[in-house]
Amino acid sequence: MTNDAESIRVEGKTLDEWFNARFDECMAQREANRQKMLSMLVTKGTLDWAYTTYIIASTDPPP
Repeated sequence: MTNDAESIRVEGKTLDEWFNARFDECMAQREANRQKMLSMLVTKGTLDWAYTTYIIASTDPPP
C-alpha cells in the first residue's frame, strides 16, 4: 500500500486537493482579519529621530 498524496482521500478529494482548498480558505480568512502593523529597528540615536516618520506611517491616508 502506498501513502502518497494521490492515494489518501479526505472528504472525497485527494489530500492535495483538500489541502489546497483548505489553505486558500484559511488565507482568505486571515487576509480579512489582518491588522496593520509597523515595525521599527533603531540602531543609534533616539526615538525622536523616527517619531515624525512613525506618525505619518501609522495614520490612514485620506479616502
